[in-house]
Amino acid sequence: TPAYEMLRSLVGSEMCIRDRLKIERLEEKQEELRERLKVVEKWVIGAAAVLAAGTTVIGFATNISKAYL
Repeated sequence: TPAYEMLRSLVGSEMCIRDRLKIERLEEKQEELRERLKVVEKWVIGAAAVLAAGTTVIGFATNISKAYL
């Protein structure tokens, strides 16, 4: 019947709108997570640089102490 078809169409449209809103929220969350990941990556790179510098300093200190002992 036409009324049934109209109802099916409305329900389908409502589902489409709901799904689109969910997708938009997921895309926003994905972008937020990408930005947070960039921050973590910068922190990890910085921490690695600090560790490398510390290792170099310890190496120099070890070599200096061996030369004088």
